[in-house]
Amino acid sequence: MILSKKYESGRSMVEMMGYMAVAIVLTASVGQLVYKAFGDYKFSKANIQLTELANTISRAGAIEPDYDSIVAMMSGTSARESDNQEGLKMIPSSFRVRDVGGARQIFHAFGGQVTLGTAPETGTNGAKFSITFSSLDTRQCADLAMKDWSKNKYANLDSIVINDTYHWYWPIYGTDENANIFTFPVERKKLVGETAADAGQCGQTVNTVQWFFY
Repeated sequence: MILSKKYESGRSMVEMMGYMAVAIVLTASVGQLVYKAFGDYKFSKANIQLTELANTISRAGAIEPDYDSIVAMMSGTSARESDNQEGLKMIPSSFRVRDVGGARQIFHAFGGQVTLGTAPETGTNGAKFSITFSSLDTRQCADLAMKDWSKNKYANLDSIVINDTYHWYWPIYGTDENANIFTFPVERKKLVGETAADAGQCGQTVNTVQWFFY
């Protein structure tokens, strides 16, 4: 009788350990699914943010000779405070914005900063504007760099620069025969690496993606 009770007790302990192991596996699996879903949500939001911001600047600059004043207003660097306040209203509400020491900071869905700028074209300053998303991990960098702009209604994509080094252009503007010059469409294998030893263009611990628009 005593041996029988010990056997039953031992079997119950084994069963309990089995239940715990299954629970741990299920918890880990659910955690991974939640993490992936949250990451997909963040990307979707960042993707929409980028489109909205580019469209806003493009539409606002349609009646201006260049993008200098629009970018200054939205960045909070205009000489007139009234313009800076008007520019603040132009930033899509999905972005988090704060003022630190009089400087305006804009944050995208992944938590990094957004920087606005302009670039010259054939000697004309401010003919193009740029949007830079910083503090991106490899997946975020690659996914955003591969965003499809073919159906965009307002902003015309000129080029993309990854980590201030790798330039992606339309074939008419550049050639992939030159160092660090690549032609659209953006290839994921080049962003994340083609071999185990190749970290890829988005392989830094903290990455930046910069888009230029006309």
